[in-house]
Amino acid sequence: MSIKTILISQPEPTNDNSPYSSLIRKHKLKIDFRKFIHVEGLTAKEVRAQRIDFSKFHNVILTSRNSVDHFFRITEEMRFKVPDQTKYFCQSEAVAYYLQKYVVYRKRKIYVGNNNFKDLEATFIKFNKEKFLAPTSGSLNPDIIKTLDSFEISWVRAQLYKTVVSDLSDLRDVYYDLLVFFSPLGIESLFKNFPNFQIENFIFAISILNLIGFDPRKLSKSSLNCPSVLGRMEYVGRTKTGGKVYVDFAHTPDALKNSIVESKKLETSNVHVLFGCGGNRDRKKRPLMGKIASKYADKATVTDDNPRYENPARIREEVIGNLKNISEIGNRKLAIKEAISELKRGDLLLIAGKGHEKFQSIMGKKFPFDDVKIAEKYLQKK
Repeated sequence: MSIKTILISQPEPTNDNSPYSSLIRKHKLKIDFRKFIHVEGLTAKEVRAQRIDFSKFHNVILTSRNSVDHFFRITEEMRFKVPDQTKYFCQSEAVAYYLQKYVVYRKRKIYVGNNNFKDLEATFIKFNKEKFLAPTSGSLNPDIIKTLDSFEISWVRAQLYKTVVSDLSDLRDVYYDLLVFFSPLGIESLFKNFPNFQIENFIFAISILNLIGFDPRKLSKSSLNCPSVLGRMEYVGRTKTGGKVYVDFAHTPDALKNSIVESKKLETSNVHVLFGCGGNRDRKKRPLMGKIASKYADKATVTDDNPRYENPARIREEVIGNLKNISEIGNRKLAIKEAISELKRGDLLLIAGKGHEKFQSIMGKKFPFDDVKIAEKYLQKK
């Protein structure tokens, strides 16, 4: 496999000496950067609900730059002045160096570990009569918890921020030869955004994580516990005659095939797929989508799906080609109405392409459009 395009699941480096720069020059690669996860701070109200009295703690345990930022953010929002005599226990030199953004280094008691709090065991024990506060996200590395507990100190976690999945819906029609991840959360973000992502790519991603030191078994457990995502094989409802309606984000040939095949496993008589292809995107996939719908679905209808600046009739024409068993209804709302009205007991309608999106993009404007709400509307009338 020739690799020419790579997506890195991190922000673009600001350092000109980044190793990615030499890779681009040496191998003529196209490398893009995109955060798959991001951090959001909890509100003062959410922090108060944890009933943490900041005045009771004179020692702060800092595990990352985020813990530094959100500790000082929330104390400022809650109008709590951090005492000058506060001691800071930093997991690494990088965290300690970043701490200077908020405090004058030489005037504070700052203790630094070598990427491990175990290095500071003697210092922690020295102050074991005092209370320690650890600003964290919703999760904390179990090794850190185990280490701090082993010191037999009085320490409390304060969740001041959370890690959330970034919206990657704008990447749905963009293709890369290689995706690079640096944490299990990045891969979980991938599957929350694109649950139909090919399993072969998932296995490759697991291998990369294994090479950089993550235990794939932990990822597997966390991935299985991921909540369902709106617009991903989302059950909308059924007609009075017993026909079922699902909405799915499938918008690539493989994803559409997988969705249709999986739909046929749901004890259905016939699967009717309603789908489209986006404008100003990969035109090569259009005839492939048509052939897949024609081959695997019992009935297929092509409709409009974000035509953008293209002529929607031209897009539908490229999807259908010479296929005889695919119909077309350009108006997506009307297409959904017609498809639901034709459902019989045991039939399943798969509305594919838009998933959780709430708009149609036409000539540079976004018009409100929600497959689920429109389907629900016509289900009530059926």
